[in-house]
Amino acid sequence: MQNVVSECYANLPPLFTMDMNNVVISENTPVGTSIYTLKGNDPEDSPVHYDLQGTDVLEVDHMTGEVTVVKPLDYEAPYTIVINEDTPPNTRVFSDIGVTDKDTSGANIEVECINTSEYQDACEIFNIETLGSEQNSYLGAIVLKRKLNYADRQEYEFLLKATDGELSSTATVSVKVGDVQDTPPYFIGNVTAEVDEDAPINTLIMTVHAEDGDRGIPRKIEYELVNSKYAPSILIFQRVEQMFVTVFIQYYRSMYKDPMNYFLLDAVTGELRTARPLDKEAIDNPEGILKLNIRTFLLTGSRNCGRSVGSDPLTVTSTEAIVKIGDVNDEPPTFDKREYFVEIPENIQEGSALPGLDMTVKDPDEGDNSAFSLELNDISGVFLIEPKTATGSTPVTIRVGNSSLDYEDPNQRKFIILVVAKELYTEKKLSSTATITVSVVDVNDNAPSFDQESYSATISEMATPGTLVHTIVAKDRDSGRTGTITVAFCQHPGKSDCLDFETKSEYQLQFIATDDDGTGQTSTVPLKVSLIDNNDNPPVFSQSIYRAFVNEGTVKFNPDLSVEAIDADKTSHVTYSIIAGNEENLFSIDANLGRIRIKNNKGLNVRNDTDNVITLTVMASDTKYTATAIVNITILDINNNPPVFNKATYESYLLEDVPIGTPVDRVEATDADNGVNAEFEYFIQKGAYEDFRIDNTTGIVSVFSKLDFDRRNTYNMDIIAVDHGTPSLTGTTTLIVNVVNTNDKLPYFVPTTQTADVMEDAVVGTIIHSLVALDPDVNSTDALNFAATEPITALDKHGNEVTGNDVFKEFFYINKNTGKVSVMNPLQRDVAATVRITVLVTDITAPTVQQGEGLLVITIGDVNDSPPMFLPPWTVEKPIYYLELKEEQPVGTIVVTYNALDEDSDIAGYAIIPENEFFQINNVKIVNLNDNDPIFSEREYNASIDENSPNGTIILSVKATDLDADEYGDITYALTGEHSENFGIHNKTVNATDQDSGINGNVHYNIISGNDNDIFILGIETGILYPHKSLLGQTRDFRLVVEARDGGGNGRLSDKATINVHVLNVNEHKPEFIMPSLSNATIEVLENEAVENYLIMTVKAKDKDEAENGRITYHFKVDELNVQETAEFKIDQTSGELRTKQTLDRETIAKYGLVLVARDHGTPKWYETIRHLTVLLVDENDNRPEFPGSKSTNPYHFYVTENNEENILLGRVKALDRDEGKHAKVYYYVLTGNEDDSFHLDRSDGGLYAKKSFDREQKAEYNLLVIANNDPTFHLTPEQISQMNEEELMHSRSVATVIVTINDLNDNSPTFEQNAYYSAVNAMANINDFVTNVTASDPDLGLNGSLTYYIKASNLYKFNSNRSSGSIIPSPFNISDRGEIYTATYLAENNQHRFVVDIIARENAFPEREAYAQVYVWIFEPEQLIRVILSRPREEVVKERNEIVAELSNATQSLVIIDEIRFHIDDNGQRNDEWSDIYIIVVNPKTQTIVPVPEVLKIIDSKYDFLKDYYAGFAIENVVPAFITEERDVFDPALAALIAIMIVIFVGVITLAVVCCCLRHWVISPSDLKKKDALIKKAIIDDLNTTENPLWIEQKLKIYEEQELTMQVFNEPEQNALGRRGSDDYVPEDNTYATIQHPNRRASSHLATMSLADDLADYATLSGVAHRQPGSNNSSLREAPNYYEAAMGFQGSTFQVPERLSTTSDYDAYRARFKGSELTINHEGQPEYVAELI
Repeated sequence: MQNVVSECYANLPPLFTMDMNNVVISENTPVGTSIYTLKGNDPEDSPVHYDLQGTDVLEVDHMTGEVTVVKPLDYEAPYTIVINEDTPPNTRVFSDIGVTDKDTSGANIEVECINTSEYQDACEIFNIETLGSEQNSYLGAIVLKRKLNYADRQEYEFLLKATDGELSSTATVSVKVGDVQDTPPYFIGNVTAEVDEDAPINTLIMTVHAEDGDRGIPRKIEYELVNSKYAPSILIFQRVEQMFVTVFIQYYRSMYKDPMNYFLLDAVTGELRTARPLDKEAIDNPEGILKLNIRTFLLTGSRNCGRSVGSDPLTVTSTEAIVKIGDVNDEPPTFDKREYFVEIPENIQEGSALPGLDMTVKDPDEGDNSAFSLELNDISGVFLIEPKTATGSTPVTIRVGNSSLDYEDPNQRKFIILVVAKELYTEKKLSSTATITVSVVDVNDNAPSFDQESYSATISEMATPGTLVHTIVAKDRDSGRTGTITVAFCQHPGKSDCLDFETKSEYQLQFIATDDDGTGQTSTVPLKVSLIDNNDNPPVFSQSIYRAFVNEGTVKFNPDLSVEAIDADKTSHVTYSIIAGNEENLFSIDANLGRIRIKNNKGLNVRNDTDNVITLTVMASDTKYTATAIVNITILDINNNPPVFNKATYESYLLEDVPIGTPVDRVEATDADNGVNAEFEYFIQKGAYEDFRIDNTTGIVSVFSKLDFDRRNTYNMDIIAVDHGTPSLTGTTTLIVNVVNTNDKLPYFVPTTQTADVMEDAVVGTIIHSLVALDPDVNSTDALNFAATEPITALDKHGNEVTGNDVFKEFFYINKNTGKVSVMNPLQRDVAATVRITVLVTDITAPTVQQGEGLLVITIGDVNDSPPMFLPPWTVEKPIYYLELKEEQPVGTIVVTYNALDEDSDIAGYAIIPENEFFQINNVKIVNLNDNDPIFSEREYNASIDENSPNGTIILSVKATDLDADEYGDITYALTGEHSENFGIHNKTVNATDQDSGINGNVHYNIISGNDNDIFILGIETGILYPHKSLLGQTRDFRLVVEARDGGGNGRLSDKATINVHVLNVNEHKPEFIMPSLSNATIEVLENEAVENYLIMTVKAKDKDEAENGRITYHFKVDELNVQETAEFKIDQTSGELRTKQTLDRETIAKYGLVLVARDHGTPKWYETIRHLTVLLVDENDNRPEFPGSKSTNPYHFYVTENNEENILLGRVKALDRDEGKHAKVYYYVLTGNEDDSFHLDRSDGGLYAKKSFDREQKAEYNLLVIANNDPTFHLTPEQISQMNEEELMHSRSVATVIVTINDLNDNSPTFEQNAYYSAVNAMANINDFVTNVTASDPDLGLNGSLTYYIKASNLYKFNSNRSSGSIIPSPFNISDRGEIYTATYLAENNQHRFVVDIIARENAFPEREAYAQVYVWIFEPEQLIRVILSRPREEVVKERNEIVAELSNATQSLVIIDEIRFHIDDNGQRNDEWSDIYIIVVNPKTQTIVPVPEVLKIIDSKYDFLKDYYAGFAIENVVPAFITEERDVFDPALAALIAIMIVIFVGVITLAVVCCCLRHWVISPSDLKKKDALIKKAIIDDLNTTENPLWIEQKLKIYEEQELTMQVFNEPEQNALGRRGSDDYVPEDNTYATIQHPNRRASSHLATMSLADDLADYATLSGVAHRQPGSNNSSLREAPNYYEAAMGFQGSTFQVPERLSTTSDYDAYRARFKGSELTINHEGQPEYVAELI
């Protein structure tokens, strides 16, 4: 069954939700009483069961948790404590020892521990700790002193003794020790066993048993093999919960295997059984003993997993079980190897053991089962074996029994013998064999010798590992040896750890030649290796950043500014150039010295609008490598520019009433210098007369003192700007201020109160008065307007106020322009005798309302036209009064009062006519007028009051009198002034008079009604009425009835009066501002929004008062006056709208301070609250950030070399913003060009970082558009960017172009367009005929991407052969720099063969990687060509040649190769340029041979249905043989005669040829010989090359002796005869074939070191040098080859061209005599053939 692994759910413990902690139980609780119910739950929702430990008086229901008393409770019962054995010492295990003593005497209670007889050491384990002790109470605790062990003792008991010094009492303490898991399990019984190795599977070996070391609650135990594989068996059960099925996998029994998988251990039962067949011999222990580490562990309660194994050593125990495997005969004797290979010298001594033979035979069985014999099957009888028999294991020795070995005997060079090991005493006789191959080697008895006394060689320091340095030939008569010196492996050629000309330019080596593979005889020769310096080190600047400081105007650097780059290469010359930052051509650099000069003869000039730091990028180049450095040139400003004002003269007009601080004008100057030289301050030099001042920083001129047009109306101020440079320079301008007279004074009446008289009968229109008023600001009364206004009052002829009739208000008219007062309506003196008109005069020319107020009193004179008339009962008809009078009336008694009325006027007087001596009448009446002011009794009153006086406390009384009578004499009082709101004054005083005196005249006052809620209180004696309670919120009107009673309030006489009290609304509260809420508030206004009438804010305030007291108006506070306007702002007094009065300019004044006023209109006093408001003109960001316009910054040019590290800084862009504050902060964003997220632009500082490693070959240049913006969250979507006008972006100064150029690194290998090219060459092709073109490319740039082509090998495959015959030397092909391959020789002898030409394209730059491709070239005869005729021009066919070839190849299932595409020649021999012919050959892909033309045509014809669509698509008209021989059926006699003649001629030519060949000194031109003797040469080649790996053929050539079985060298006999200088029997002294190469043969990686000798290709035959292709520098050899040598077999040679050994005249003569020979002359003067074996 497959083991299934499931999730393991750990069993979490249940949790109490209600426990019995701190439950109090009375000791008289009856048995059976339920005292508590425990509550708990389980996280896995399993049933919870309850239990109690530590007491026997309580019991719990296991299911419900109900706790019941089961034994009588006794408070005095012994203490029972349960302590787990792992409780640490010094732990309080019980804290409730309580002792009480009813006595109040005695000492404090003490408690001590007393041991019992059964537990003598209990008090040593437990200690009593006093927590609190008094005379009548004690509280203590029991502390554990030592660690407990449940295994040692499970219970303790001791006594507690409490004493107060006299009396004592005891109590028993019982301690139960709780068992915890602190003892590991232990094994029981024997754990050793034996079993035979052939025991069947599942054999019981032993049963291990272990128990838990803790005996309290033993736990289940499982077993496992340590480091074993876990192979559990499974049990699957299901649980259904809420309609979901959960499948658990329970590991109920687990089996464990031992490390060799021989056994299985049952995790539960402990049974150890075999799991697979045993093999004693496979066990390392020779006795077959296996030691198994068995571990037992305690199950710690994982409900679903069945076990939990941790790292706790208290739960795990291990033991070692020993199982011994018994042996059975199941193994044959075996050799430690199947084959052995030994080499012995031919002169080995007889009896010698074979050297290096480490043979061991072993039978792992035991006893007789391991006994075996050893035999040797050797038909030569040369060798012997030891021992013959053995047991168990033995080494085997093979000895030489016959020493007559001879290496020169081919039959004794190699022996193969068989060794047999067979069991001796077993029934099966198991056996095994091994073979020994013994090779006999030649004995070294000759020391090697060199052909030169010393050698020297040169090599480029950049030579790659493996490059040949020199080849040295050492001759040894025993065998030839060749040593090659190559460049060792090195990771970084040209560096100090490798060959490095700069570190060491020459090496003196000792070349040691030791034969016998380095163990024989030795010869030494010196070798001097000289390194050729190569440009392999880039120049390195001495500093990455150069810094220079130069004063403005300086024409040269002092000291000189020079950069220096050091190139470690001795031959490299470093030149310098400025490649960036010099766009304005300010600097030049000496290309050789690196000295930077200033080109401008006038020096450098810096202005504050240009950057004073110029960053140049200087490049150092050694023609191959470059390095760059940064030159930061800081132009130090000098103070050579004075401040210049924008204007020579400023002129301003200013109203004379402008407030102090009003800005007049702003003068502005600029300084072209930089830094402190460009800082300047403004001063008023003269002409201000202390009426103006200037802000030294801003240039704002403001009013400093009050202006007066009449005092001075024109100011001519000279203002200077002084810079901070040294010396200071000054600029001057003039400010003309014209003071404009303003209408700022109020008009007024003269006098304020004017009077006029008019008779009642005055006609309408009568002018009765002209108002007189003056205005200091105007010279004409035309500017004044007059008007009447309320109040207009009147008095009747009796002096009473006219009420209820307003007709008198229409009596008069005031001309508003002249001020003349005229009668408007008929006058009625009966209505009003005196009219009081309030008059206004208004200055209509004033910008604000300017008014003066006066009073015009007009008295209407009476016209007496009505007689007086007495009151009834008097009548005109009966003018009689009747009067009765008592007698004896005293003199002066008023007898009667008569009244008369006159409609015109008052009665002037009364008279008795005629006079009577007894009576007289009062005839004078005075009209009362309000013509007196109230007068206080004191000019000043002083009073004091306690600070905690209650409301209503009388402080003092004030008294004023008015001489007017009646109501004109009534006086009311009011309080004004500071803090007047905290006091009150009472106006009412009730006065009553009593003519009596004494007690009868003592009047007391009392309120008898109307005083609801006792609001008022009346002074009993004074009659003064006071508010008794607060009037706030009370009724407005009160009607009080008061009584005055004499007799001290108890008299019988009284009087009543009514007091009407009207409560006036007193202004108690000040206005409170809502907006602005702060006492010093600031509001920002964008400068471009601050136009005329711009609403800045709406000022709001509230007042808790009502009506007029709560009505608020808004004002500005200027010079302690409340005004509605300032020069710049105005405020609506009702709405509070604060608006600009004119357009504000931040550049003139950036900040305004206003004092806002909220004023109520309360009485008797008004209040106002002020707020300070700062109006701050905020820069509108009306200047965009702009990039500098220099050529070095727009566009920016940054450079980075490809394969860079990520997050490197490429450069920074920087834009300037002429705004200030936060609007001057510039942020940078990439608009376009970063779609592939290649760059990161730091938006804060403009740093451009590379986010990836660039690859120049993928993209060489990036064009980014960077925008400078003031928005820190600027973002444009791609759609928005696409909609932007590109032309506008390019011309925006806020957008900069950043060009990031990726510098090239030679990091790409060259690659050919194709791995294989296919071509064909006519066998009769001339030299330099075009074969094909190969193309390799290197995506790198410049020199890094330049390539050199060369031919590595030209491997010849003969007809119908798939094995190479070797590389032809010299190569029959040349290759040009363009990859064009040409023939280098005639190819007639290779007809029907093919070449596989290995082409290499090598980089010209380090590390000179190479690309490899192969060109397959078939040599064909013209008759093998097939012509494909197409009705399309040649140009079109060339474009589709690949498709045509693919379809033809697919149809023929062969390789189709195009030889040529030409214009079409029809059957008549006419040229047709509209058609074309393709000449192809077809190659069988299996045999690699050219398919005959008829077979190809047959295949094409059979596929016509398949090809016809392609014929039509490609316009193929026909496919025919290229050369057709026509057959004629009709016999032509003339033709027959011609054929006969030609046969005769042919026979004659053959005869002549045979005769000529007999001549010994026949001379034939080599070029003619190539074509004419192709058949002869091919016959010789075919005759000689009967095998692909022939031996030397001495019978045919008799020149060379056998050298190596895999070499073949041939030479033409006649040529050799000539080379012997007349000797007919020349035989070389030895056959040393050198592998010496030219040092530059392998195309040294540095073209600079190439010489003419580099024309040698990689491979060549022993013949001369091939012809060179014009324009090719990679020809194989220099001259034409010797085709006799080729004919004799050298065309397939695997030898390479040797070094030219001599340039002496002898050699030159020799070479001149034997043109094409490659014989060299050795030091003995003998010709020597030299070649190199590949």
